[in-house]
Order: sequence, then structure tokens, then C-alpha cells
Amino acid sequence: MDAIFPPNPAREVLFDNCMGCHTFLPLMQQKTEEQWRGTLTNHRTRYVSKLPLPYLESLIGYMAEHFNPDKPLPEPPPEADWRTWPAY
Repeated sequence: MDAIFPPNPAREVLFDNCMGCHTFLPLMQQKTEEQWRGTLTNHRTRYVSKLPLPYLESLIGYMAEHFNPDKPLPEPPPEADWRTWPAY
């Protein structure tokens, strides 16, 4: 998991707040910081309303750093069957 989501305090925010609904595969998208900001702000208002703003900002930065158009997506682990993971 460290190869996909490098250790960082924001990673724990991701695991604690996003992976209750999402598997890690849909989270592996290549977005600009502005696109991540839009996606995560929208989710904050709808699903994780209690997420403090500083945590949201750290998560936006983490996702923009590791999952952006300039970086290739990491390979999922071999046990991840793309056909059985939800697309949301």
C-alpha cells in the first residue's frame, strides 16, 4: 500500500474518510490540484461534513502531489481485480 499511497499524515485522512465508501482504485486518478480541490470540496459538503478544513487542505495537497497528470499511476497490487471493484 505504501507504493500506491506514500506514508504521510494526509494519507491517514484519506484512509479514515474516503475509503469508507471508495476502494483505493477509483481514488487513483490523475487530476490537477484544482480538480482535486473541486472533487474533495464537493465530497466534504456531501459526505464528510465533519472533516476539518485543515485536514481537507492536507488531503488536497497529498492527492495533487501523488495523483496528478504529470505522474504515471502506480500499479495496483496483483490481488486487485479491476472487474470486481466499484467504480465510485
